[in-house]
Amino acid sequence: MDSPGSGSSGRSAQEKIDAIHRPRWCVDTEKGRLYWDLVCAAIRNDAPAIRGHLKEDPDCPRLEFWYTPPLNFAVREGSLDATRVLWEAYPFDEVSNLIQMADDRGHDRVAAYLRASLGTAAEGSDLRLHQAVEARDRAEAARLLAAVPGIAGNRDRQGRTALHLAVLGGDGDAVGMLLAGEIDVDAVDHRGFRAAHYAFWKNPYWGSGEGGGALLQMLLDAGSADSPALAAARGDQGALRAFVEADPAAANEGEELQKRPLSAAAERGHREMVRYLLDRGADPTLSEGRVCPHGFALMAAAVKDDVEMARWLLEAGADPNGGVDSSGTPAIRASSDQMRGLLYGHGGSPVTAWDFAQRGDLQTLAVILNYCEDPFSAEESEFLTTPYTAVVSGCERKLRRKESTVAHEAMLSMLLQRRFPMPEVLTECKGYLYHVPHMTRQLLEHGLDPNLPDWHRRIPLHDLCVGSNDPAEGEELMRMFLEHGADIEAVEEADRSTPLGMAARAGRRRLVELLLESGADPNGAGEDWARPLAWAQRRGHGEVADMLRRRGAR
Repeated sequence: MDSPGSGSSGRSAQEKIDAIHRPRWCVDTEKGRLYWDLVCAAIRNDAPAIRGHLKEDPDCPRLEFWYTPPLNFAVREGSLDATRVLWEAYPFDEVSNLIQMADDRGHDRVAAYLRASLGTAAEGSDLRLHQAVEARDRAEAARLLAAVPGIAGNRDRQGRTALHLAVLGGDGDAVGMLLAGEIDVDAVDHRGFRAAHYAFWKNPYWGSGEGGGALLQMLLDAGSADSPALAAARGDQGALRAFVEADPAAANEGEELQKRPLSAAAERGHREMVRYLLDRGADPTLSEGRVCPHGFALMAAAVKDDVEMARWLLEAGADPNGGVDSSGTPAIRASSDQMRGLLYGHGGSPVTAWDFAQRGDLQTLAVILNYCEDPFSAEESEFLTTPYTAVVSGCERKLRRKESTVAHEAMLSMLLQRRFPMPEVLTECKGYLYHVPHMTRQLLEHGLDPNLPDWHRRIPLHDLCVGSNDPAEGEELMRMFLEHGADIEAVEEADRSTPLGMAARAGRRRLVELLLESGADPNGAGEDWARPLAWAQRRGHGEVADMLRRRGAR
């Protein structure tokens, strides 16, 4: 096995594993336990153990907790063998972030391997054509295509060619110009999308807007490969039947991006195609990308309020509780009583107490609490085990819309009066607690831990330094947490940094100044590469770097 890269602190692999708060999902569920085994193997650089899991489940590298696949940990710890095995099984679409992580930590061999795997997507690729296409500067695009041989094949950091961007932008003229030259019409980016896919789907949430058919036809005419999902999306019954009759497995084919023909038909209301595919063995529960592990067809039917289609899908085994990332489940997204009744009848779970709290439905929440002392304790996701994340985030939404927050204010008061327990650890959506400063203060005054950790041991001060909150609000919250005893020198696990290091990395000059004035060590870090000055220099924040040097940073 290759040893970890030059950024290693000397801590053992087990010490690094022990430093992570193991999420409850990784203890209580089969998939979670498998994910945790892969995380541990990645940190240990145990490629044979990963290969063993791959034999049992080839898709296991796609498992994630809070958008973090096992590959993240292999790269983070400089585990080259583990990185190779995991990347070959799942070329994660956020690869540019992984390369940056390897560079920051000095894991040179891992960074070089990932760059080599990307080919022309590596840094240094000539992206002038991409820029011209995005700016709709057709004259410049034409000039570049004529003057720079091979530029149409260059890729950006997401593995996209200029053709991908032209289709994403709905620019038929640019698509035609690019297709007229020498170009790989079916180049695949690092999400698994070909340009043809972008004619219908912009991302793996599978939001399917109108249009795209004309662009797709241009691509097909230029030689782009057709697929069952594309045929289903455009409503071409003849093409879909040809695929399935030639190979029955085509009813479930998803290509590299895992978009299934069943959901492609369902989201566009092609009911005859949905029925046809189900009759030929289409499985509505197959994974469809990172954010949709339980299939998307039933969600599409529920949102469209197509009760008959939903019934067909449920009879075929579709999961009414199969969530799509943070977009909820079909049962929660159902828009009519008829649809809700159908989904509930098949085991769908209704809106939870947490949802009522976020919506500001004070009366319903009070009724629930009257019959159940703690309706949040049975939640699977750890951020749902406390109502406070719901109340504060719901209040913030009301404020943003300039709507009344009376219900949320009353709800917070009610929960505090009842001494509802404060969270001890949150592994997801912890930032919800900081959205409304005066509510955050009330929580701190009633016992919220100012050093509330997430699974990477980040505390609120770390989060505030990298968040996108209003600068004045960020300073207010920073002072508030320091006032209540937050640890200004806490080192988190993901970037081995103190709050000052995180602020320096983000170039947040005022927060850097505030932390230094509050006594932060200008050289505090868990690793030499994670010192505040190192972050500021790598990210090009010259003013912050100068400020740190004046305070003795090195």
